[in-house]
Amino acid sequence: MSDLLGDLRIAARRLRHSPGFVLVAVLSLTMAITANLVVFGVLNAAILRPLNVAGADRLWTIEHKEHGYISHSYPDFQDLNAHNSTFSDMAAFRIGEAAVSSGGGLAKKSWMYEVSGSYFDLLGVQPEAGRLFHASDEHGVNSAPYVVLSDAFWRARFAADPRIIGTTVDLNKHPFTVIGVAAPDFHGTELFLWPDFWVPMVNEEQLEGYSYLTKRYNHGIFLVGELKPGVTVQQASSDLNTGVSWRRCCCWPCWCWRRPA
Repeated sequence: MSDLLGDLRIAARRLRHSPGFVLVAVLSLTMAITANLVVFGVLNAAILRPLNVAGADRLWTIEHKEHGYISHSYPDFQDLNAHNSTFSDMAAFRIGEAAVSSGGGLAKKSWMYEVSGSYFDLLGVQPEAGRLFHASDEHGVNSAPYVVLSDAFWRARFAADPRIIGTTVDLNKHPFTVIGVAAPDFHGTELFLWPDFWVPMVNEEQLEGYSYLTKRYNHGIFLVGELKPGVTVQQASSDLNTGVSWRRCCCWPCWCWRRPA
């Protein structure tokens, strides 16, 4: 112990005489620790902690086989969902921003998911308050002006007030009814971007003033599907490729390629 104390005193005296070295050493250690924390955070989110929903091992995103083309058009989604035989169900989602205001207050841009009506049911998500929207809520373009809040956004923006359920908020100056709050542990299907709320994709024309629902060439939505029990990824890929070739619904063949992340 006496030798250790002596070494510490000598080290302290030397460090006092070299403040520049001390600063560089501290900064280097800080950057190294920060980099390791970031790498571990990515590893933890992408590999060690998979998507926190029931049956996550059967969920796969659906991408084009052509490298770099990972998104689809809404008509593609409709055709793939209707004519495949290896997925029990599919859902579509798209990430965007919308200005949110309520009670005449200031509008604030927030992250949102535009999703198909099958989204919550496919993932088996349950609400914390109110209810979630379903495919049965959709009856054509602009037919489902509903919004489901994330738990964090509900608490930060509305102080976790349960009376917000059933009230109206403005999204890009259009009225949407708040029908529910998602469970606290559900943050969407992209692990590195948590949305503030979810809205039905059929109402995207209200939100953005432009409709991509009928435009096959307009890609920009992502698909996730649940494999039927006993179906392999190779079987699903073959089924999608055969269906796409017959239906001619995409510019490139589709291929099950990765897990949602």
